[in-house]
Amino acid sequence: MSAKLWGSGLHPLVEAFTVGEDFLLDKQLLPYDLEASKAHAIMLESINVISKEELDTLKEGLDRILSLWKENKFDILPSQEDCHTAIEQFLTENYGEVGKKIHTGRSRNDQSLVMIRLFMKASLKEILTNLEALIETWDAKQSSLSEVLMPGYTHMQRAMPTTVGRV
Repeated sequence: MSAKLWGSGLHPLVEAFTVGEDFLLDKQLLPYDLEASKAHAIMLESINVISKEELDTLKEGLDRILSLWKENKFDILPSQEDCHTAIEQFLTENYGEVGKKIHTGRSRNDQSLVMIRLFMKASLKEILTNLEALIETWDAKQSSLSEVLMPGYTHMQRAMPTTVGRV
C-alpha cells in the first residue's frame, strides 16, 4: 500500500501510542464502514458530486474489499491507522482517482461514528434474537415443570409451597 494519507512527521513512539491497536479493532468493524461508504457514495452521486460511472466503480471496489475481508485477505496495516485509510488506499490503488472521492464531505469522526452505530445496531439485533430464543426456551421448560412441587421462600425462611415452573 502507499504512504499515509495525512503525511508524516510524528515521532514513531507518539504514533505507536496514538494508533495503538485500533487497526485490529477496525478490521472487525470494516463491513460496517463499507456499508456506510456505499451509502455515502450513493448520496454523492445523487447530488452530482460523482458520476453514475464513478458510483458503479466505487460500489464494485467496496464489494471487492468486503469479499477479500470475508476471505481474510484484506489487511489493515498499523501504518494505515484505520479502516478508512485502508479503504481509500485500496480504492485509489485499484480503481484510480475515484478512490479519493469516497470520503468527500465526511470527516474521519463522521466515518467512525456511523461505522460504530451500524455495528451497535447489528449487535443489538443479534442480542435481541438470542434473548427471544432464551425466553422461548425458558417458557417451554417452565411449562414442563409446572407440576413439580418445591418449597417457596421469603426472607430466607420457608413459606408457601410453589412449583418449579413458577420460580
